[in-house]
Amino acid sequence: MNVQKTPIPIFVYIDSQNLFKSLGENNLEPDYPKILEYLQTKYKAQKVFIFLRHTFFQKDFFNYLRSLGFIVKTTLPQVEYKDLITGKSKTKSNVDGDLIITAVVEYVEKQNHNMILISGDGDFLPLVLFYENRDKLVQIIAI
Repeated sequence: MNVQKTPIPIFVYIDSQNLFKSLGENNLEPDYPKILEYLQTKYKAQKVFIFLRHTFFQKDFFNYLRSLGFIVKTTLPQVEYKDLITGKSKTKSNVDGDLIITAVVEYVEKQNHNMILISGDGDFLPLVLFYENRDKLVQIIAI
């Protein structure tokens, strides 16, 4: 008797801050439909989370991403600080923290999924180790 294994679902977590920074340095903008199509076609991604800093004037943009099929997670600005180089006031959100918490909660609730992480920094090493220590496949797409 030939028993087929059900493929393990793939969940993708996108650090949008790194995506914007990396593409912006090359005068490029993200092509969200192509990004989603690529992840669903190449990796058979079942869920694609994108983590963004919340700004009230971007509601239409967030809805656009949702209409494409992204699961949009936004983080409100939490800290205001003064940039020592420019002297300008800036705000900081903890998008990385929200990505980590969401990925861990998804694992705890759904347990049987692998992870693809799209990021451009090493802030997520503890998350990668969390998945790897549970024998889950982790792929990193560095940007």
